[in-house]
Amino acid sequence: MNFGLGQRKPPTVEFADEGRILAEGQKDGERNIPEMGSYTPAPFEQALISHGEQAVQQIYKNASGSIAKLRPIDELSSVLKKHEA
Repeated sequence: MNFGLGQRKPPTVEFADEGRILAEGQKDGERNIPEMGSYTPAPFEQALISHGEQAVQQIYKNASGSIAKLRPIDELSSVLKKHEA
C-alpha cells in the first residue's frame, strides 16, 4: 500500500492471539447456550426414553405383584407373634 503524507497505517490486529481466540470462543459459546428447559430430544432419544419408561413400569408391575403375594404371609406372621407373646 502506498500511504501519502498525513495518512497512517491502520493498526494490525493479531488474529492468532491465543487470548483473543479464547475470548471469542467464550463469547460465542455463551451466545449459543440454549435456555434451561428448552432442549427437545431427537426422535431417537425420545424412543430410548419411552422404551426405558416402559421397562421401568414392567419392573414395578412385577415387583408390586411379588410384594402383594408376600404381604399376607407377613401379616400372618405378625399375628402369630402377638399370640405367642
